[in-house]
Amino acid sequence: MNSDNQRQSVIGAVVDDRTCHLCWEESRYPGRHIAQKHLKKSLYQCPVCQDFGSYESCTIINEKNLWRIHDKDEIIQIVEKVIRENDKLVRKIQKSGAKRHATKLRAAILSECNRRIEADEIIRRKLLSGS
Repeated sequence: MNSDNQRQSVIGAVVDDRTCHLCWEESRYPGRHIAQKHLKKSLYQCPVCQDFGSYESCTIINEKNLWRIHDKDEIIQIVEKVIRENDKLVRKIQKSGAKRHATKLRAAILSECNRRIEADEIIRRKLLSGS
């Protein structure tokens, strides 16, 4: 009976896009609310281990997960994977060293890693030195 009364009051209320239609709780970020409260899912996953998840991207990027849990070699492996997959772009960088090509590769690396890493140093060491 109480549930019916509650439902009636909710139906009578003005419902906007910030109100969850499952629990009728108002939320600033409804997508995050549904993932966290109803689906029990993490919005962000660590791209290296896939075991660590969080509702905020900064938790994965910060030192608690990235540099304390993951070896720098693991991160470099991700960079090498992106370099292998972008062979055409790599050849352009090695041929001309054009900054715009390096920027595209850096963007691909950061996209793959889902976090900021020392991409300039790694690109320079892996590509431009000829090693």
